[in-house]
Amino acid sequence: KDSINNGADLTPHEQGFVVGIFSLGAVMTSLPFVAPRFIDGIGRRDSTVLGAGAFCLGAGLQAKSQGLGLMIAGRLVAGIAVGLLSNSVPLYQSEVAAREWRR
Repeated sequence: KDSINNGADLTPHEQGFVVGIFSLGAVMTSLPFVAPRFIDGIGRRDSTVLGAGAFCLGAGLQAKSQGLGLMIAGRLVAGIAVGLLSNSVPLYQSEVAAREWRR
């Protein structure tokens, strides 16, 4: 049986933690004193590139995981990336949109 838990089924608590750690990472990055530091510090476009790279890293960690620890780390990294992207992408899109599309 293939599993990230050495062949054993995950307990409901482990399943919940794997699912919830992604949201925790997104919320942590979306806090008003975290995301603006990246967005204002390195710019909206570079923040988007950083977020995309971090998401790819998180996805790679999840794909490569053979244990629960690496899966949780990958979910956390991907969640952090989504939190950053949720803040930087709308700002960047509004800056590059044509004037007639903005209201």
